[in-house]
Order: sequence, then structure tokens, then C-alpha cells
Amino acid sequence: MIKVKRIVGTGMALICLMSMLTAPVFGESLKDLGLSESYFNKSDLNKAYPDGDPRINNDLGALTPEQEQAGKEKSEIATKVINIREKAIKNPQSVTKNDTEIVQSYINKYFKGQDIKAFIPNITVNKDNSISVVSSNPGDYQTKFLNLPGQVQTNNYYCGPATAYAILNGRGINVSQTTMASRLDTDTDGTNLANFPAALNYYSGTNGNYFSYALSYGPGSYSTTWAVNMTNNAISTLLGNYGVVYDVHMINVSGSARLQGYETMQAPEIKHYVAGEGFDSSDPSNRICNYYDSNNQKSNLGDRHMQVSFQTMARLTDDMGIAF
Repeated sequence: MIKVKRIVGTGMALICLMSMLTAPVFGESLKDLGLSESYFNKSDLNKAYPDGDPRINNDLGALTPEQEQAGKEKSEIATKVINIREKAIKNPQSVTKNDTEIVQSYINKYFKGQDIKAFIPNITVNKDNSISVVSSNPGDYQTKFLNLPGQVQTNNYYCGPATAYAILNGRGINVSQTTMASRLDTDTDGTNLANFPAALNYYSGTNGNYFSYALSYGPGSYSTTWAVNMTNNAISTLLGNYGVVYDVHMINVSGSARLQGYETMQAPEIKHYVAGEGFDSSDPSNRICNYYDSNNQKSNLGDRHMQVSFQTMARLTDDMGIAF
């Protein structure tokens, strides 16, 4: 039941089911753990789960060159936007006309109709394009919570459609998990991350919402660069009042990163989608990532509005990716 379609041309190893390891290690991918595709094969999987694989599964899928380029371009400008935002929080007087033009170009392309003040706090851009500084508390701009109207996924392999449902309904776009499963080409193996941009962007223009989702995929193992880029990409999307698709991969290894509520695992691994719905960057050294978890197999998730640090989310997505 494991999908093996992967990103084309990245040189990343295929992800296969892994058994428990005894050595404590904070590794989040085959590369980190020194494992290969053949570490756990299909026959072993059938023996482990004779009644069917209970894991919530998903995979990356094959990205086109156009998708890769679109993700790269959006990520690059998102990083600029976040740098300008942080500069504005520290010193509003330092924001230049060029800064506002960069942010406005980002809004025009990816979040048409959004107010620039959502991205650059403490300033107002006047009709003549001059900038006025607004006196306010910088702490007011360090958090964002969309409180997405998620719902529990309707079957074990619908974490992708449920994530898309939460993101779109958060913008007043009423779609069902069944409809999104069709648009995402979801099957019993799960949903490929590569299918998200087209499925979500299909609804751009609905109810006054204009957006353009793209993909950012991990390097195959944890890196500080990935953590920074992933965090910037996610926060820049949340600032536009849109949710984020996090494609997480949890491995049953002592000390490995986990989503909240998955502190104990029985399956050797879990691949799962959750819907990013907020952040708290009050402490820049420990930024908090809010998300909605639709897992229908978990009864310990409370209201399902959960949180982990962005560093943890980066480790969980480093061999998968996000749609932002």
C-alpha cells in the first residue's frame, strides 16, 4: 500500500516502512538513519499488518520542472517578505519604498487583495506611495491564528483531502473531503504532495479569494537552511490568511520528532498531512507552529488544534515538504 512515485531528479531515496531501532537518534529520514530502500520490504509489511496497513500514508509524487521553478520563485520572495517584516517590527523607520514594492508584488501574485499591513506591521502606504509610520506594540504582530474549521477525516487515507478541506473552508470556500479527494487523485495509498497546488488553486477566484499555492520540498535530511526556508514560507502564507499543507513523516525511533499526541507510536512509521493554521514568533529562538490534525485514528488530540515548534515541524517535513 506504499506509493513509490517520487520527485523526479532530486536524487532522494525512496521512503519505505522501517522497523524500530534501538539506538537513540534524532534522525528523521532514511539518509539520517543510514537506511536504504530495501530495509523493509513488502512481504515484511504484509506479515506485520495481515489485516491491512493501518498507517495514514502519503508521498511526494513526481514534480514537473514548472512546479519546481514555481516553488523556488515563491520561496525566494517569501524570504524577502519575512526579512522586511522583521525589519519593520524592529524599526519601522527603516522600511523603504523598495521594501513595500517587494511585498506588494508578493501580494499581487500570491494573495491578491490582501492588505500590505498584514505583512509589514507599523506602517501605512499612502495613495502617493509614501510611507507613514504607525506607532504600536511590536508584540502585536508576533502571532497569527486562523482557527481553521477542520473536520476529522472520513477514512484512514483521507488526511490529504481533510487538510485541503480545512484550508479552503477557512476561506469560506465550501468543498467536501470527497470532492477534494477527487481533485487530489487520492486513492487507498493516500495523496501525493505534488497534487496539492493544482487542487487548491482550482478554487482561486472563489468568494473573492485569490491565491497561488506552490511546493517546497525537503532536502532528504534535516538542515538549518530547510528549517529557515520552510518557516519563512509557512509564515508568509499564514500572514496572507491562508493555511499551509505540512507533509510530515514520523519514524518510530527513540528521540525522533513527533507531532503532538504521537509521543508513542506502534507503527514503524507514519506519513500524514496536517493543516497549518498559525504561528507564534514571540520567541525567535523557538517559533511555534499551529496546525489542525484530522487523524481519525487518534482519540487523544482534544479539539485537534495542536502545536509544535517550527524546528520540530522542519524535522518532520525534511524528507517530504509543504504546500504554501
